[in-house]
Amino acid sequence: MALIKCPECGKEVSDKAAVCPNCGVEIAPAEVKAVICPECGSEIDPVQNICKNCGYDPVKIAKRKSRKKKKIITIVLCAVVVIAIIVGAVALINANKGTSYVVEACKELSNEKNGLPTIKAIYTSEDKGDDSTIDYVYRVYIEYMSESGTDKVLYIVDKRGETFYITPTSDETLSCYLSVVDMQIFGVSGIFEPYGNWDKMSASDIAKIKDKVE
Repeated sequence: MALIKCPECGKEVSDKAAVCPNCGVEIAPAEVKAVICPECGSEIDPVQNICKNCGYDPVKIAKRKSRKKKKIITIVLCAVVVIAIIVGAVALINANKGTSYVVEACKELSNEKNGLPTIKAIYTSEDKGDDSTIDYVYRVYIEYMSESGTDKVLYIVDKRGETFYITPTSDETLSCYLSVVDMQIFGVSGIFEPYGNWDKMSASDIAKIKDKVE
């Protein structure tokens, strides 16, 4: 209930009152503003809340929009889940592919040394390189114990899937790749800091690789 002013005496009176209790003048009912149909421009029935001309029902339209919004949200959520699954699957495939490269590198080393020597460290890099000799997509750097002390080998996979097993005694064209990786991983004291994206494998991961090779 709201209070309005009597048009005759100016006293406040309920908007529901038929006459002013002070002066007795008749109170005209408040004018109800007509609601226009957005579809055809006709007046919407204030009681049934439906357009008298075209049958437009704002309640049904609102429910329809709500259902449509929920459907869109459901579709978007499903798409996000599918994308997350695909990204996870691709990451898993790439991780397994990287592991297989490390295993192959260790097998090459084992074949050369007539058995897998003690491995000190393994570094891997997924950086891609366009070069006149090798357009590589994956590299494995292995430090191992030899009769002369610590030795090293570099295993490279190129875009075509061809592999290169490089040691310090390889020809100059290939051994230069090993020298570059030495600088990337360890730097040069007082001249270069380590650079490049190289990941060092944990001791437990190396143990798993050795199990697969041996």
